[in-house]
Amino acid sequence: MKISFITTIETNPGDDFVRCGIEYLLGQAGIDFSPHHINKHNALSRFAGLHDDREAGIDVMRSSDLVIQSGAPFYWKVGESTGANVDWVKPIYRERLFLYQPQVPFINLAAGSCVGPKDSAATILADLESVEFIRQVSAISTLNTVRDQLAGDLLSALELEHHVLPCTAFWASSRWQQRRGVKKANLIAVNLMPAGGHYNFWETVDPVWWESQCRLVTQELNKRYPVNSVFVAHSRDECDWALQLGWPVAKIYYSVDYRAYLELYSHCRAGLFNRLHGAVALAGFGRPSLMIGNDSRLLMADELGLPRFWASQVVAEQILLNFDTMLADEVDRERELKSLKQSKEKIYVELLCDAIGELSNQKSKRNNVWRWLAGMVRER
Repeated sequence: MKISFITTIETNPGDDFVRCGIEYLLGQAGIDFSPHHINKHNALSRFAGLHDDREAGIDVMRSSDLVIQSGAPFYWKVGESTGANVDWVKPIYRERLFLYQPQVPFINLAAGSCVGPKDSAATILADLESVEFIRQVSAISTLNTVRDQLAGDLLSALELEHHVLPCTAFWASSRWQQRRGVKKANLIAVNLMPAGGHYNFWETVDPVWWESQCRLVTQELNKRYPVNSVFVAHSRDECDWALQLGWPVAKIYYSVDYRAYLELYSHCRAGLFNRLHGAVALAGFGRPSLMIGNDSRLLMADELGLPRFWASQVVAEQILLNFDTMLADEVDRERELKSLKQSKEKIYVELLCDAIGELSNQKSKRNNVWRWLAGMVRER
């Protein structure tokens, strides 16, 4: 089965974790597939070959047996920017997927929301273009799963079928462990971002206050865990930020390969994260994290039962106290996370089996129609 994943490539390890988890779940559903990764930031990647191949070959989306929208904040509104007017919507959806129906099956997995900390589903519902686009995507999708309750509330308000489940990055560790095995966990992973999240769109985070609290957290964690704490940078900018906060160069980790991060996370016993998918991936190993964010992506934590804080409300002393509490209960947390992972995996696999089965039936019906038409033509 040829499956095209709408994703990013060498952009954000979190997107790789999401896709890796989906690939694991497809395997658990007994689906044998060959993947093609469509970099939504590079329209050329819809063609056969590498994502930077500049030869216009076969449009792999059109020739795919299935196209999967792989995670990402799919439902968002930040100022004038929305999930309906972002630059990759036109070449991927409006000019292709919407036109290829029903020949090219489509499912939307681990879609999330992104609005401000004081916003709700109503923020997106008030944008008519967004509502129309969401309805169009849902109409062509055989299966819709969302990773946070705000996204679920949005689809419920529109009376669109969906399932609220943990982000598929939760299962990235399972695909990795199939190849590498389980590692001894003793590291403390830390990721702090300059704006308390990807962007400070809502100007809710005072940058001076935020840096002061990050410095206090850094100093205390390096004092408590002089050997075992590590700053995990998911971008080069975060390496510079870590140095600015006082992290020693030897304790800053960065890689261009998402698999290297999974290797590192397999050695971690707990984490403190702004990079939310780092926390979700770590949870897949049964290791808890405290999550900090500045938009509704943070709500992913609720589906995992992990503690979360808005960056605008962070006080170093409170964060450290909650981190201590979490570590004190790490055995229970590990058991809870592993149990949750097992139960939700069963639901996900059943949904995928049902969706693929439905798609197979639809394809069989279409083939029967074509055979009937071909027979009519031959008779004439």
